[in-house]
Amino acid sequence: MVMEQTSALLVVSARATADRHPKAPGLHGDDPSRARHTRRTGFVDWHHALVAMSLDYASQHLTAAVRSLATSEDPLEGRLQSAWDEHVQMVWMKPCLTRDLLRDFRDLWHDYTAPSSDRHSTKLRDLNRDESLTAIERILSLATRVAVAAATPGDAQLATLADLD
Repeated sequence: MVMEQTSALLVVSARATADRHPKAPGLHGDDPSRARHTRRTGFVDWHHALVAMSLDYASQHLTAAVRSLATSEDPLEGRLQSAWDEHVQMVWMKPCLTRDLLRDFRDLWHDYTAPSSDRHSTKLRDLNRDESLTAIERILSLATRVAVAAATPGDAQLATLADLD
């Protein structure tokens, strides 16, 4: 069931990207983690710049998180932490979600991230197996909703945390 949902999510996300940026070479299948790598090297990553500040940006990262969760052979806790560190947390980096999606993302983040005085910490709290599976289901659900929103024609009104108050 999860693999079917993952496949459907990847198709919706790829279609949304193709529809919005049909002439962007190499956009399809690019790994969002590439943007982090190029920032470290100091080179401009046109792909990252193209999708920044948009639902596409969030969709790319959440889809990569789902892909990572579905394909990694690491233990469940390690897969979830890796997806959280490498992909999910990137959604905080730019205003890229609508108000409703941002509210759901904020709730997801607060429900599973360990309390810390470091506001940049991405460490997950200790989760039992059922909590880990629920977190994965919520990531998949959010990723699907973001991909659908990204595929919807028209300009989306993006929100910041200040908009949720």
